[in-house]
Amino acid sequence: MDFSLPKVIGISALGVLFAGATGYFLRFWLDFKGTDSLQPLLTLGLAMAVFLAVFVLQTLFLKSKLIINFVVLLESLALAIPFLSYFSWYVLAAWLLAFLNFLNASFRGRSEMDNQLQIKFFRIKKPVVSRAFTALSLFIALIYFNGPNAGADFGLSKQTIKSFLKPSEPVLQSTLIKNFSFDMSIYQFVDAVLGSQIADKIGISSEAIPQAMRAPLINQGIAQLRTQLAPYGITFRNNDTITDILYDYLSKLVVRIPESFRPLITFGLMFLVFLAVRSLGFIFHWAAGALSYLLYELAMLSGFARLTLESRSREIILLK
Repeated sequence: MDFSLPKVIGISALGVLFAGATGYFLRFWLDFKGTDSLQPLLTLGLAMAVFLAVFVLQTLFLKSKLIINFVVLLESLALAIPFLSYFSWYVLAAWLLAFLNFLNASFRGRSEMDNQLQIKFFRIKKPVVSRAFTALSLFIALIYFNGPNAGADFGLSKQTIKSFLKPSEPVLQSTLIKNFSFDMSIYQFVDAVLGSQIADKIGISSEAIPQAMRAPLINQGIAQLRTQLAPYGITFRNNDTITDILYDYLSKLVVRIPESFRPLITFGLMFLVFLAVRSLGFIFHWAAGALSYLLYELAMLSGFARLTLESRSREIILLK
């Protein structure tokens, strides 16, 4: 059993605090998704990593099932509270799935711990972080499309599309054009691509070519691109951004889908969000694992917790 009530309360309070911080920063990030600032996303990632680390310590230090159930309930509520201002079935489902998966993560870790003769930290940490991060991934996926206008566009909006595409910009900047952005107009995009091609072929910057000479080449490139995309139903104006073009194309696809099937789009996008978040699991495994191990060692060195031997007897059946 847990002997020190203040320590139990302290570590439980930390878990609830960082669960609430994760929910708060998730709400903050969703309010600013699609912006150029990475600060909301980085702050959310940090809060998630710290919460997972504290959750591992809870699994190691808390033994009472009643206490564990109560703490996990409080943590799941703290995670969901920032979204009560636009409560919906999505929020309720997200909270319930988070609660059940947090419980599963905690009990799976305790089961792993009970089956060991010696405490092997990383064997215990692995299933705990994996299941707890799955809980967070499901929560984010369900919350992502929730809001005052969640059902108005079936989960599709320029802001949503931009937030999906924004993380891929650095890859495209390194492989396509250096200044690539989904906010650039199609005219700017073709200009940048032609400039890159000219620089590769004749070794001069596109800025060195007079605008009067570049303009016909750009217009010719836009005309060719318009001809190539027309069979797919993609149309655009020269000042349309890449995000505008993608949004218009996807909106046309949505309109063609029978209305009874349109909600499936939202669930499909939720599944994609879940996969996208879950694919980052290795980062959080490393970050939460390193932080939780550091805190675990500090707890042992400071006397906050200590390892002891437990003697137990049980009945067994022998064939004689």
